[in-house]
Amino acid sequence: MTEDKLCLFLEQEVVNRESRASGYQKQKAKRIETWKDTERERRGRGRQLRGGAVKAGGGEEEGGGEEWDEEALDAMFKETIRYSVVSSYASAITKLYVWQFEGKPAPPLRGAKLSAVLESIRRDEDRIR
Repeated sequence: MTEDKLCLFLEQEVVNRESRASGYQKQKAKRIETWKDTERERRGRGRQLRGGAVKAGGGEEEGGGEEWDEEALDAMFKETIRYSVVSSYASAITKLYVWQFEGKPAPPLRGAKLSAVLESIRRDEDRIR
């Protein structure tokens, strides 16, 4: 195990992974439905004529059927794991590494590269907030 391998693992498998927190999928589905309802209202107001009648054939099928790009909506409302989770992964792997080398000198895993990766994740999270 090297610092480079740890950073590679974090970047490929951990960072930008969708949250697995309990209740997350339910909250995400609720946010998507709220967005869809808002879009329906916005589109409905844009199609109304002066007399209050709704314009026929205004982009929606008869009967109110709508088509949403579910993949795009899924990506739009996706929440990735936060800095604290990535940091926990790094700490756990580092502790396991030290434990395996117990009694023997082990080269440190936490160096400039890992610190830079973690700092970058923290900065991105702060920018998003």
